[in-house]
Amino acid sequence: MHEAHSISSGQATGVREQITQALNHLDHVLPGQAPILDFVHHNTIHGFQHLPFEEALAEFEELTGISAYLPETQNRAFYRQGRISDDDIFAALAHDAALQAEQAVCKVRDRLIARKEIYRIALLFDLQPLAVSQFNWQIEELGALDSVQADVPAQIRNQLLAVSDTPENIVRKLWEGILEKLGLKQVGLHPENLLD
Repeated sequence: MHEAHSISSGQATGVREQITQALNHLDHVLPGQAPILDFVHHNTIHGFQHLPFEEALAEFEELTGISAYLPETQNRAFYRQGRISDDDIFAALAHDAALQAEQAVCKVRDRLIARKEIYRIALLFDLQPLAVSQFNWQIEELGALDSVQADVPAQIRNQLLAVSDTPENIVRKLWEGILEKLGLKQVGLHPENLLD
């Protein structure tokens, strides 16, 4: 048998006030309508307009779970379609001074490489970190330093191969140059020896 719980009128008033306050708060921060595809006459994040734009979007997403940005895969598809250009990427990077997009990172022959070029690559390609054991396995078993990956765009592949007398070793030479520049040494352990 269920026991009947009675709430005193004072408790009920307190609960009602809490609910009313919560609803009033939600009414202020949640949109009054769903987004319209072609015409928007209502700021759906008006409750966050006191914040800088990026912060407002982040807080809105945290509260609602709704992302204000398209997924990276969609943006990469737009780039491949020409809807997003390198100029668009560089303009967005220049917008955030903290990125120091114009700062030179290194010089290759007579060409300076700026941070923005590295950021561009990181945005356009789904670069995932590898554990040392995974990297060594790819070198040993898949010959990762002896060929250009299949997903490298043809234009970049051709540029890479054009700067080397021995095109088959260009990736290995590039990797060795990076290690030298950073003052690092390649740990060449075979995957079976990594447990030792």
